[in-house]
Amino acid sequence: MKKKILNTNPPYFAELILKFFFPDGGKFTTIGDMFESYKYIFETEGKWKANFWYNTQVLKSVIPVFLNLILWGTDMLKNYILLAWRNFKKHKMHSSINLIGLTFGIAASIIILLFTIDELNFDKFNTKYDRIARIINEEFVENAESRRYPFTSGIVGKTLEQDYPEVENYVNIIDRQVFGRFATEYGDFKHYESEYLITQPSFLKIFDYEIIKGNPDKLLNEPNEIVLTESAANMFFGTDDPIGKVLKTDGAWGDLKVAGLMKDPPKNSHLQFTMLISFKSLNAFGPRFEQAINNWNASTVKTYMLFNSESSMNNFPSKLSGFVEKNTPLVDYYSGTGAITLPLAKKLQSVLLVESNPEAAEYTKTNILLNKLTNCEAICSPSEKMLEAIDENKTIIVDPPRAGLDKKIIDRIISQKPPRVIYLSCDLSTQARDIKYLSE
Repeated sequence: MKKKILNTNPPYFAELILKFFFPDGGKFTTIGDMFESYKYIFETEGKWKANFWYNTQVLKSVIPVFLNLILWGTDMLKNYILLAWRNFKKHKMHSSINLIGLTFGIAASIIILLFTIDELNFDKFNTKYDRIARIINEEFVENAESRRYPFTSGIVGKTLEQDYPEVENYVNIIDRQVFGRFATEYGDFKHYESEYLITQPSFLKIFDYEIIKGNPDKLLNEPNEIVLTESAANMFFGTDDPIGKVLKTDGAWGDLKVAGLMKDPPKNSHLQFTMLISFKSLNAFGPRFEQAINNWNASTVKTYMLFNSESSMNNFPSKLSGFVEKNTPLVDYYSGTGAITLPLAKKLQSVLLVESNPEAAEYTKTNILLNKLTNCEAICSPSEKMLEAIDENKTIIVDPPRAGLDKKIIDRIISQKPPRVIYLSCDLSTQARDIKYLSE
């Protein structure tokens, strides 16, 4: 039968406190004496009495030392203050300079600390701040530094949400940089509104702005619907309930109905506004405006995305190579049998191939079927009779005969300004001539 080994060590925390106030330097100390006494009591009277005795002795030993430290610390502080005052009276000029310098130093340190805390907490009132990203456009100009700006096409966010499962939600925002300010009226009060955002219902799901009145799940769903901040509501209506009231505006906006009330945005939010206008209110500007903002080459809206995790957000930029090109329709004039464009078709949104030779056009259609390219269409027609396919939303490829491009095609390209024109040619002289026309 195994013999049970008893633990004869003193209480751990009591011994720890004792070591702090009476460090054991490897010599005969209070700790050693206390341990010998503890062991004797343990063996003669038991563990409970030994622990009680040890804890009591530690308190009796430590409390006077602790009180002594406070007493002497207080006396030393009084002496330091008295000495400082005497030096100040004796050397007033020198002491004043030191005191002023110390004051400015402390004040500057506090300001820097507060500024740093504010910067580190910028936009962090959003509980999902570590999963929200804004899309930035980077424009590269030959022989110049690249230029970055936060505007994109209105179709980018929707396409990213559809194509990438890590994108949980998105929102488009248009601010005053597009429309400028406009006049708003209520009764006799008139105000020129400039701090507004035109946005979608998902705005209130991605960002954590506090709604006071109105259902966040239903706000910004209807045309000419707005949500006001508290400060804006007080400016227009005072203490009256703003819900259901109508602001009259100048221009195409028409009347704007107040559907919700929210707290003012925090000062450390980079989005500052007094009014949210529903995106559907843009219907007042007609279908051409919607087409314009959804043009892949437009730079009209600010797009924010909510990702399902912080890591997927950080890894996302590497997936965007060729994203715009992939979603830009392509038209191939003088396409032949499609040998140039069809191999690229799977990486493109859609491809239209225009060829005037019936036999070559039939071969193109056969190639499309054999390769199961559902995003391609081949048309047998002279290129100059398919001018409507050239517009500002499409990439154009031309591979004309030796005579070069038809003048109608050149004029159409110049008028529509497609984002990219790729000119292939077997005759350098006519290619140079046409490029000169296009450049002018």
